[in-house]
Amino acid sequence: MTTEEMLLEEIVKRGRDARLNDVVKNGVVRKAIAIRGKGNCSPNIYLDKFMKDVENGVDIKSITDEILCIADQHDGLNFDIENTLTREYILSHVCIAVQRESTEKLIKRNCEFEGLESYLYLRVKVEGTEGSIKLSDMILKRTGLSESEVWEKAEENLRKETVIAPVYDMVCDLMKESGRDPLLSEEKRQEMMEESDRAMYVITNKAKYYGASAILDRENIKSLAEKCGVKDFIVIPSSKHEMILVPGRVEFDLNLICDMVKEINETMVSPEDRLTDRAYRMTA
Repeated sequence: MTTEEMLLEEIVKRGRDARLNDVVKNGVVRKAIAIRGKGNCSPNIYLDKFMKDVENGVDIKSITDEILCIADQHDGLNFDIENTLTREYILSHVCIAVQRESTEKLIKRNCEFEGLESYLYLRVKVEGTEGSIKLSDMILKRTGLSESEVWEKAEENLRKETVIAPVYDMVCDLMKESGRDPLLSEEKRQEMMEESDRAMYVITNKAKYYGASAILDRENIKSLAEKCGVKDFIVIPSSKHEMILVPGRVEFDLNLICDMVKEINETMVSPEDRLTDRAYRMTA
């Protein structure tokens, strides 16, 4: 019996209705357990951390106590299926994400970037908490929507959400969000940009969630190219949430950048957030 099965058995012994799930995120399979409660939504509780606890000698009963505590904290969650899986809601909330090429049965397309694919997902709310659902043929059949119609609307939604900002500005914003305001004057900010990463831009979406798909927004990228006075960019995948654009006026060794991306992925980016271990050149 595997450790996951032992945990499931202990939870069932305590009178709970539970099941083991394999959850695929960006091509990475994660083991999870879902425990049915009072609501119609049973969040997946990922087992990575608990598996390590078992390896470190923590007993199954103690780990089960912790898992059930987490389940009880989220008990009673309800997902409004009737008002969410409607034609109107889907068209206004459908989005595009990119991930590594996979065999997942999704509504997806090949990307112009080797090793990546794009797919459709739906932004949803469960008891006020933001979440997402990967769109499926079953959901489209339920609402009478065609793939072409949904893709067209998703592309429109994508363009509305695209954010492109200098790397320096993005770092300053993150510092402010974490309570560490850099307190720089506009003059000093411009000076530092000119001395450092003026040529580098982060491309993402307003939510900074699955924002790497903004790289598919050719309209806004073309506008950036005109602003920078270039015709092409080096594209550096940072994670599934953002990418970095380097205007073509800056000379870089693409192979060197690919090595850098691979090293950063292996040391700083979680497997489920990684895209590819390479960089790309794209014409605006």
